[in-house]
Amino acid sequence: MDIFVFRANHLVLLSIVLIIVGATIGDMWLDVRGGASWRHIGQEMLILAASAAGIAYLIHHLGRQRRELAQVEADLAASKAQATGNPALLDARHQMGKAIQAQFEAWELTASEREVALL
Repeated sequence: MDIFVFRANHLVLLSIVLIIVGATIGDMWLDVRGGASWRHIGQEMLILAASAAGIAYLIHHLGRQRRELAQVEADLAASKAQATGNPALLDARHQMGKAIQAQFEAWELTASEREVALL
């Protein structure tokens, strides 16, 4: 699975979270070297953990969406193949369309009424 093919909004969100992670790691490094309190470092570790969890969730969610999309595309292709591969089904659809149009003509429906009736 290619997780690097994202929608634009997902890519923006992922970029923002990655920037937060990078900035947090850099800030933590400077804080540790500068002698910051462990409470402050702990707070930044929580931010880092939340950002990492956000990245993991986003990648998992995108992977699931891609799998679902692939399944829908496969189902659609199978449905099209089944519909085009069965001449009896195509003939039945054609006959049904003719019967519907004949009934619309018998009822003397306008073009607008026919559109609504087909819905």
